[in-house]
Amino acid sequence: MKGLNVFFLLFTAVNAKTLQMKKEKKCKINKNKGEFKIVTIGSKQSKPQKVCKEKCLKKGTVACNYNGKTRECTLIYSGYKGMKDVSGNQSCGEVVDDEPDTPVPTSAPTTTVPSTTAPTTTTAAPTTSVTTLAPTAAPTTTVPSTTAPTTTTAAPTTSVTTLVPTAAPTTSVTTLAPTAAAVIGLPASAVESTSEPTAKPTPAPVVCELEVKLGYPFDDPDEALYYGYHASMLSVVKDGDDWYECSYYYPDDLPDWCTYGNTNPEGDSTFLSNWDDNVYYDDVETIDEELVHIFDAAGETFIFTVEHYYFEKDYYPNDNDFNDHMNTPTLTIENLNGDSSWSNDGWTKDVEKDVSTHIKVNNKWVENPDYNGSFAVTVSCNSDCSCDATYELI
Repeated sequence: MKGLNVFFLLFTAVNAKTLQMKKEKKCKINKNKGEFKIVTIGSKQSKPQKVCKEKCLKKGTVACNYNGKTRECTLIYSGYKGMKDVSGNQSCGEVVDDEPDTPVPTSAPTTTVPSTTAPTTTTAAPTTSVTTLAPTAAPTTTVPSTTAPTTTTAAPTTSVTTLVPTAAPTTSVTTLAPTAAAVIGLPASAVESTSEPTAKPTPAPVVCELEVKLGYPFDDPDEALYYGYHASMLSVVKDGDDWYECSYYYPDDLPDWCTYGNTNPEGDSTFLSNWDDNVYYDDVETIDEELVHIFDAAGETFIFTVEHYYFEKDYYPNDNDFNDHMNTPTLTIENLNGDSSWSNDGWTKDVEKDVSTHIKVNNKWVENPDYNGSFAVTVSCNSDCSCDATYELI
């Protein structure tokens, strides 16, 4: 009986939109001809940027702009003219079609139902090899003559019996075929096996994690070299990911490849405050440090950026004990699972005692462009979690 083929038809349709937003970008709009609407995300929403993104996708917009400072979400229906670079907490996104998924096959694999007819089996009778020996000739016996001798006594009669030889016993002989090794004249161990090779086990995924800290090599603020305030902020992005940032600014929308924290639950930066103990109480002194943990770093590149936070002015510029611009923190990155090309000393700002954070222009304090207060460290790891790092001032 022939097998029965069974198949099913399957169809899949995909018609979805996605919003690709980029940080530090602002959407440009033709305000004379374009149609747009500005919505303020309420303070009770813990993830305002995500809410803004969902509104844009649901309302049929062509682009969307989010201002993190004002929590304003701009829904753009027409008149979108692209993006421009801006500083601060703003993002612009363009609504595009989703990339089509891998097409679903239109028919299920053919299944053959085995025949229910019992197989026909022919059993051959065993072959027996019998060698029959030819009988040997009967022995020749000479019978004495019955002619009476000259004497009157008759000669005795002799009875001769001729024996027929029996057949040789039957012997069944099985001849084994010679092995391959014997044919070519080699020992059996030298002949390669023709059996199927055993599949290699699937290797376990490589664990590759980075422990990151922006802080100080001491716990007591009094160990700082100078009095005053010093604040810096750490942010991390993954190369190729234009959406997520691991930093204080996005505590409720962190990517799945990192965690972010601060030694001070209310802290927003890496912050050092050190004052003269003879004048001020210890409660005005503090050290807050930022902590980041990176998961799945194998085969990835991450950029760690440290930016100086500028206060309104340079406090006590004429007091040599208040050179707080020198109290710079250190960025340390530890590879928990592989080799690293960098030392454990970490990286810090390239500061000089004579180059402060501020200068006076027209009798007003402004940020000093010569102060090297920000830098970036780029870490690249291969598939075995062996990582390299590069440092640059920004």
